[in-house]
Amino acid sequence: MFKKFLSGVVFGAGFALSFIVIVIIYFQFFFIDSINSRTPYKESEEITTEVSSVSKPRLGFLGSSAVFSGDFPSDKSKTLSKGVGKIIGTIYAEGEPVKGIELRLGLNGEVMSQWATTDNTGRYEVNVPAGEYQINGYEIDFQTANKYLSGLIDEPRNNHSSDIFKVSDGKDGVGLSLSFVKPVIKLNTQNELNIDQEVIISWETYPEAAHYMIQVYRKEGPTDYITNDTLFQWSNREKTTSTSLKLNGLSEKLEPGFYYVFEVHAIDENGKHISGSGRQHSSFDFYIKKPEEQIQ
Repeated sequence: MFKKFLSGVVFGAGFALSFIVIVIIYFQFFFIDSINSRTPYKESEEITTEVSSVSKPRLGFLGSSAVFSGDFPSDKSKTLSKGVGKIIGTIYAEGEPVKGIELRLGLNGEVMSQWATTDNTGRYEVNVPAGEYQINGYEIDFQTANKYLSGLIDEPRNNHSSDIFKVSDGKDGVGLSLSFVKPVIKLNTQNELNIDQEVIISWETYPEAAHYMIQVYRKEGPTDYITNDTLFQWSNREKTTSTSLKLNGLSEKLEPGFYYVFEVHAIDENGKHISGSGRQHSSFDFYIKKPEEQIQ
């Protein structure tokens, strides 16, 4: 009995010793060799301390891709055929002509022109039959607008319609000349505030702006479209030469439980409207909490 026990002990010890030897051999010849076999640094490799910055995402076109007079049909499938006449206009971005923009015009209150594309001078030609025309708006292809007008908005003084004019073979009609500019950049948006806090809106300085006109829209939901519910009458908007404005005390309509969107309009020294912050139809800039939502 004792001999069997002793034999078992010897066998177990031998097995354990064999296992330890195998592990040592593996680490010595396989594991360490695999580490040493990794590709070493070569003198010919180029080492650099510089790395390209991460490219910022494109903003896309921030303006209106289509603008029409109020009575123009919503169905724009009716298209005028080409003809011997031409309606010629231009498109500029920050004062420079833009090539590659595709657009078409709304004509005579009922029909769309053929599509046209601007050349390297920003010039487009819409071919139409000879006749009498009036421009009632335009539509820009959004894909080309995103590509060539990224980060820009409509220049506020753009005309979207025309008087009546005649077109014939050899007599061109004057089309729309459209310009697009950088917007006023708003700061500190989508804040949630208590009614007893200061409500201060701010924006970046806009080049050549002598002062700013401010309007604030009020709405019930964060994604509701803005309406005519404004803090100020349009003819009595707040005017400031600063790049911020404290709203407390300026209007009785600044109340808790509402979401607010503000617009900034940049005006130059000649009183011309040169840019704006763009209109946010379905988002908000700040929310004033109801008393029960405020943390004591």
